[in-house]
Amino acid sequence: MSVSESETEPELAMLDKGVPGTRPIVRVPPRGLRLTEGTDAILQSNIVGNPKPKIYWLFNGAPIRMSGPRIQMSYRG
Repeated sequence: MSVSESETEPELAMLDKGVPGTRPIVRVPPRGLRLTEGTDAILQSNIVGNPKPKIYWLFNGAPIRMSGPRIQMSYRG
């Protein structure tokens, strides 16, 4: 299995006080993974923007479900 795609979908909006938002910046791009079926995968990336970008992880072009007993999502910042 190779997971190497990510997609950001920024929402263009104005912040309070008329300050424009900033485009998403990929500080740390995701890395491709090769895994044996049944093993754990850790997908990491560092993407910033204002408003906060929405992040979607894809596998073979389809979104990975981000809920379930074996899935943990964390945000920093």
